[in-house]
Amino acid sequence: MIAFLNGVLREKSQDRAVIDIGGVGFEVAIPYSTFGKLPTTGEKVFVYTTLVFREDDVRLFGFATSQEKELFQILTQVPGIGFKTPLDILSTFSPEAFAAVIQAGDQRGLCRVPGIGKKRAERLIFDLKDKESLLALAKTAVRKEIVEGPPPISGGAFEEAVQALIALGCKPSVAHRAVSEAVEIVGKDSPVEPLIKEALKHR
Repeated sequence: MIAFLNGVLREKSQDRAVIDIGGVGFEVAIPYSTFGKLPTTGEKVFVYTTLVFREDDVRLFGFATSQEKELFQILTQVPGIGFKTPLDILSTFSPEAFAAVIQAGDQRGLCRVPGIGKKRAERLIFDLKDKESLLALAKTAVRKEIVEGPPPISGGAFEEAVQALIALGCKPSVAHRAVSEAVEIVGKDSPVEPLIKEALKHR
C-alpha cells in the first residue's frame, strides 16, 4: 500500500493533485478540505494516501491529515457508499465535526452534504454511531468546542446562502466552504443577504 506521498506538487484543482516523486507523477483524488491546504505548484508537499480497489477501478486518494484519511477509510467500508460521498463529507465537515454530528444523530446537519437526503442520513447515523474510531473523534470535537466555543453555523440562513451560491454556478462543496467562512466573519445570526454577499468573496 502507498501510505503517503512526499514530493513536489505539479498540478492541483479542487478534486485532484499531481505529485512528482522522483520524476514519476502520482495523480491523487482529494477532498476540498485538502485542496485548501495544498501549497503553490512547484513547492514540496506531503499528503497521506490510501489506495482503493473496486472491481475494475483502482484509485489513489490523498489527504492533508491522518484524521481525514481515517474517516475516508471508515466511510468507504459502509455498505452502499462509493468514493464521491466520503469526499463530499470531507469537503463539508472536518473529521471531528462529522463525528460529532453522527454522535448527536443530527440528520439535518448531515443533509448539508451534497447528495445526502433524510434516508441516507438516517442510515449513516445507524451504521456509524457505534464506531470506536468515530467515538474518539467525537470526543476530540467536544474538547475543541469547550476551548473554542461552538462552530458559527446558522440554520435557515446558512442553507439559503448555500443554495444561492449553487444557483450562481458554485459547486456544492465550494458553496458550503464559502458560506462557512462567511459565517465566521458576519456572525452566526446574520441575515441571509449579508451572508451571501460575504460568501461570494470566498468562492
